[in-house]
Amino acid sequence: MTRPDGAARLLAAAVTFLPAHRRQWGTAMQAELADLAGPRARWQFAAGCAGVVATRPAVLRRAGYPLLTAAVLGATLWWTGRIAYPPLHWAWRREEN
Repeated sequence: MTRPDGAARLLAAAVTFLPAHRRQWGTAMQAELADLAGPRARWQFAAGCAGVVATRPAVLRRAGYPLLTAAVLGATLWWTGRIAYPPLHWAWRREEN
């Protein structure tokens, strides 16, 4: 058995998000990916399958909320990182003078 390439890993990760009653479809897509030759064709197929998986409502509920939470947390940390802490800023300015 050969090591899975990036396309196979992408498709395998996408299949894990499928609900149990849709896993058979994911397994069939993995088998079809194994028959494709050429990295470009494999990536296109895997990306297309992952796109279909990502649009399923059950997948959006399962992965969407944690991703939304992470995005909001990241945006908050980025935004607050730009705000200077006033007491620290004032102390630094006093030492400069």
